[in-house]
Amino acid sequence: KTNPAVSATGASATWYTSNPTITLSASDAASGLSYAKYAWDSSDATCRASGTSYTNGNTIAIPSDGNHTLYLCAADTVTNQGSWNGTYKLDTVNPVAPVPSSPANANAAFTVSWAAAASDATSGVASCVLQVSYNAGAYATVASTNCPVIGSTTYTHDSGDGPYAFPVLATDRCGRPP
Repeated sequence: KTNPAVSATGASATWYTSNPTITLSASDAASGLSYAKYAWDSSDATCRASGTSYTNGNTIAIPSDGNHTLYLCAADTVTNQGSWNGTYKLDTVNPVAPVPSSPANANAAFTVSWAAAASDATSGVASCVLQVSYNAGAYATVASTNCPVIGSTTYTHDSGDGPYAFPVLATDRCGRPP
């Protein structure tokens, strides 16, 4: 009794930031394959009952952003069965960072605050960095944070009166900035 061998490339506990090509394999050296099927986010039983047929070497992609499980199943011509499953994580959307506010005409020290959390619906937010730019100049980091729902920091400037910009850059767990 030898079960069919089934497998797929690219299963990983880490997040993909673009859709990988997943190569499916199925073989049975003894009696030959009766079928080979795959199914996303179901079970081995569902794969056998209603999975999508494939042949050795076919390629597929992750169906959508999110955390998915791929199930492969196969049977040979004498009813021996083989199965495999693997995890695939895909996040193709950049995180959304909060927009901070600051006084229009500030001098010396003032408070910069934000009232919305950064978000990333798929892999989640890893970190945020608050930056400052004076008079449309280069950006410098003011503070790093875990992006609380409501946050603030006091900023003391030495560049003089004028326009300041305070972008918040959020990075998701895939390492993707906005």
